[in-house]
Amino acid sequence: MLPLQVVGCNNQNRHTAEVSKPSSASLATKQSEIPIASQEEYEYSDPDLEDYDEEDQFEEDSTLFIPDIDQRKIGDPKYVPMIAEKIIRNCQAIEMRMTLSTSRFSEIQTNLTAQHHELALSWIMKAFSLFKLKVDESLYKSIYYLNILLCSTPIDFSDLQLMSVVCIWIACKVEDNLHIPLSNLVMVCSKQLTEEQIKTTEPFVVNTLNCDLNPVTPLFYIHRFLDAIDADEDLSAIANLFMDLSLLSHEFLDYTPTVIAVSSVCIAKLTMNEFCPTPRLLNYSHITDVNQVRNCCSLMVEKMALARNNLKYTVWERFHGNMDIVNDLILDPEIVNQL
Repeated sequence: MLPLQVVGCNNQNRHTAEVSKPSSASLATKQSEIPIASQEEYEYSDPDLEDYDEEDQFEEDSTLFIPDIDQRKIGDPKYVPMIAEKIIRNCQAIEMRMTLSTSRFSEIQTNLTAQHHELALSWIMKAFSLFKLKVDESLYKSIYYLNILLCSTPIDFSDLQLMSVVCIWIACKVEDNLHIPLSNLVMVCSKQLTEEQIKTTEPFVVNTLNCDLNPVTPLFYIHRFLDAIDADEDLSAIANLFMDLSLLSHEFLDYTPTVIAVSSVCIAKLTMNEFCPTPRLLNYSHITDVNQVRNCCSLMVEKMALARNNLKYTVWERFHGNMDIVNDLILDPEIVNQL
C-alpha cells in the first residue's frame, strides 16, 4: 500500500488513503481498447510550404504601406522601393539642418555681395562645361559646398576663386572618382592660383563642411518627383533647366533642396501649358506650405525670362533639350496662382 498525503492539512487532520495497484489483467484489457495507428500515421513529414513563403508574404503585406510610386518599382534592382520613403524622410531631416539663407550669407560675409556670389556660381558652371564633366551630382555638390562655406565662415573676395576651385576639386573626387590634375585647374584660373594654394586650402574647406561631403541637393529628389507624374522627355528637360537656374542665383539660398526640386517640376508643367498635379507633388515631397513652392516658382519664372533673352548665359551650356520648347514657355508671373 502507498500512503497518499493530503496537502494543506495539519498533522491532526492528516488523512491517509490506500491506492491499489492495477492488476495485469485490467491493464491488458485497457491496452486492447486503444486503437493502434499504422506506421504511416506516425511517420514525420515536413509541412507543405510549396505555396507559402513567409518572406514573400511579409514583402507582399509591406507593399500595402508604401506609396504608389514605389510599388511600381518593386522588383527593379535599380531602386529600393521598400525603403525609398524612409530615405527621403532622412534626407529631408538632414537638409533642415543646413544653415543656408540670404540673411545668413549677409550676416557672415561682410566683404562679399550677392553679385560676387553669383559670379562664383557662374564660374563653377563654366568650369564644368570646360572639363566636360558629365555627372550632374558633381556640379551640384560643388555649388552646395561653396554655398555652405559662404554661409559658415567669412571669405575675402581675393580668396573666392580659390574656394570655388577647391570645391570643384573635392566634388570631382567624391562623386566622379576623377582626380583632375591640379595643373589643369591652375590653367583654368589663368595661373592666378598655384597648386600649393589648392592643396593647402582643401583641408580648410573639408573642415568647414564638417567633413560632410555628401550634402542633399535638389538633384537627389527631382527624378522621384518626375516619376510621380510620369513626365516625358521634354518635361524632364525643362524641369532640369529650371533646377539648373537655381544654382546660379543668390536668392535660391532661401529654399530647401526639396522645395527647389518640386518647384522645378511644377513650373515646368505650368509654363508648358500643362495641368500641374500640385497636391500629388506636395504629398510626395511632404511639403505642407504651398506658398513656399509658389514663391520659388515665381523666382524661377523671373530668372528664366532673363536667361531666355541671353543665349550666352551659362545655363545653356548644359541644356540639351529643344530650344523651340523654351521659346514657347509661358513666362507669365501670374501663372503660379494655378498651383
